[in-house]
Amino acid sequence: MPQLCSALTSRVIVEQAKGFLREMLGVSVEEAFHLLRTYARDSGEHLTDVARRLMTDRYSRPMLVAALADLAAGPV
Repeated sequence: MPQLCSALTSRVIVEQAKGFLREMLGVSVEEAFHLLRTYARDSGEHLTDVARRLMTDRYSRPMLVAALADLAAGPV
C-alpha cells in the first residue's frame, strides 16, 4: 500500500508540473511532459524529482524554467 500512495503522489506532482509548464511556456500538456522527460534524461534525474523541484523549490524554479524554455525553443 505505501508504494501505491507513493506512485499516486508522484503522479500528482508530475501532473501539476505539466500544468505549470503549460501556463508558463505556452506549450501543450503533451509537450510539457516531453520537456520534463527530456530534461530529466539529459540531467540524469528521475522525472518525479524534476517535477517535485519545479513545484516546491522556489529558488531553483527560475533556472529550471529557463532550461525547459530553452529545450522548448529547440536547438540553436
